[in-house]
Amino acid sequence: MRISQDSGKKIRFTYNNVSANPDFEKIAASKYQTYYFEPFSQTHNRYFGSEAGLEYLSQFHKSGIIFPQFHGREHLHAPFWLEQLRNGDKVFLKAFQLRFWGIGKDIYSKPLRNIQATFDIRGESDLLFAIKALQEGLSIHKSIFEEESKSFIPNNYIWPPTLNKTIFNAGVRYLQGMKKQVDPKSEKEEKRSYSLRRAGHETQNGMINLVRNTSFEPSLYNDGHKEIKKCLNEIQTAFFFKQPAVISTHRINFVGGLVESNRTNNLKLFTTLVKNIIKKWPEVEFMNSVQLGDYYRKLYY
Repeated sequence: MRISQDSGKKIRFTYNNVSANPDFEKIAASKYQTYYFEPFSQTHNRYFGSEAGLEYLSQFHKSGIIFPQFHGREHLHAPFWLEQLRNGDKVFLKAFQLRFWGIGKDIYSKPLRNIQATFDIRGESDLLFAIKALQEGLSIHKSIFEEESKSFIPNNYIWPPTLNKTIFNAGVRYLQGMKKQVDPKSEKEEKRSYSLRRAGHETQNGMINLVRNTSFEPSLYNDGHKEIKKCLNEIQTAFFFKQPAVISTHRINFVGGLVESNRTNNLKLFTTLVKNIIKKWPEVEFMNSVQLGDYYRKLYY
């Protein structure tokens, strides 16, 4: 994908990555009593039979285009998942046999919480599990990418502030997310509460909030060009209020293992988007999450 030879216009992708996946064989052997995991690199090599994909990721990382950051040890509420499996939930057991777990409410509305929401803490046991998972996940991230993750984004945007200290002590200084942070919901609560997040503002633990205020998700819509227009309008709004435009986009837009045209078409759309950004705002600079966080820290603190 060629957009510009100008180093100042180099695209910066913050690649928010989960460090591990469930080890299905070991979990099954424990009869769903104990959660086991494997580093994502091991999962990758087993699925694809080589390290080629990881080597490409390493090359893009060294070039500065891809910037890996921490997204959790896994994208899964493991304690809740094991409970469903132990209780004999047929849908989750079938999914387990097929080696996946992410089941949306559009398919299965029974679960009271999203199985993907790792940090939807229900009590002390979940909290202790999450603390250990964060520490282990950040350690795996550092061992694979050879540097600490200085920013973090919780999956599904659900996050208890009680965990801020854990990630801060592990080197995280910038907290990515949306305009609202979703609070965990206990078993007794019917509705969730939210807290507003302001870009550039510090948390009580000294981390700085980074806020996503634009999106580019062409795989979710039939009209990719309409998605470009929407994203450009959101960028213009951010710039009008003298805010950086932080674009949220997901891997689903750029993969082609099942449908190759999904990757091909959306890369073309993304190229068009970036060219339009540079044309409309020729002074634009691209930053990864840590560069943006460092900018805020220098500007305000």
